[in-house]
Amino acid sequence: MPRISEFYGIAIYINSRDHPPAHFHAIYGDHEATVDLRTGGILEGSLPRRAQNLVKDWTIEHTGELQANWDLECTQQPLNQIPRLDRLGPTMILPVREAQVVGPHLLRLKCNDGVCKTVNVAPLMSGPIFGPLRDSAYFARVEVDPVCKTVVWPNGADFAPEALHELEPATESTAP
Repeated sequence: MPRISEFYGIAIYINSRDHPPAHFHAIYGDHEATVDLRTGGILEGSLPRRAQNLVKDWTIEHTGELQANWDLECTQQPLNQIPRLDRLGPTMILPVREAQVVGPHLLRLKCNDGVCKTVNVAPLMSGPIFGPLRDSAYFARVEVDPVCKTVVWPNGADFAPEALHELEPATESTAP
């Protein structure tokens, strides 16, 4: 299936030889859905709610281009790339691509939206699951989850990418 777009970790593919009605496939992590290209409604499968909302918004914004690609695919012609969804809003998913510890409770993050910044995550560390993160050696065990695209620790502690993105940029002088 040819990939025609990708945004916020969601990949969009089209393959008209599957079956009518006109549709595309949206893949986000381990989730996949067949989506009606006229309405953005899910025909089969599932996506997390926020990813589903993004796909629907993108579909509405690009219905004409999607139909044109469906028609091209039906005649076995090369498909056109469709621009990504570029907007900020309450449903935005900001996958983290890289994370590096640069000080006590400080992470240098690189996100898929191009943002690269250092953040102090101490304000987000409330609740017992974050207790081990107060130890610098344990905090240094941070990884980027390949499916959820956010920072995680071995005990299951994690932060929503959106919460990380909303934090003000930090320097080592802002560490606790």
